[in-house]
Amino acid sequence: MIKIVQHIPEYCSGPEPQTAVFSTIDELIEIPFVKKWITYPTFKRLSQSIYEDGDDTLLMAEICLGDVHESWCIGYMDEAVPLLPEWSPFV
Repeated sequence: MIKIVQHIPEYCSGPEPQTAVFSTIDELIEIPFVKKWITYPTFKRLSQSIYEDGDDTLLMAEICLGDVHESWCIGYMDEAVPLLPEWSPFV
């Protein structure tokens, strides 16, 4: 099972990060704080930013608004997800 902890920006106060576990991408997209992003009208895809130094893998939501591309960190996973594409900056 892969553990994910919701990313909440440091400038936000109040909510505690949610934690969940999953073993498939289908289970991942059913986690409420992930599902919120994938139902966004301009959602493009989920991706992951994998750190080679052993730190957490970031789960990213990629959003496209015409020519404007944004990436948002959704959470921190304790390992990479097979078959999930690796995040790279938009060019």
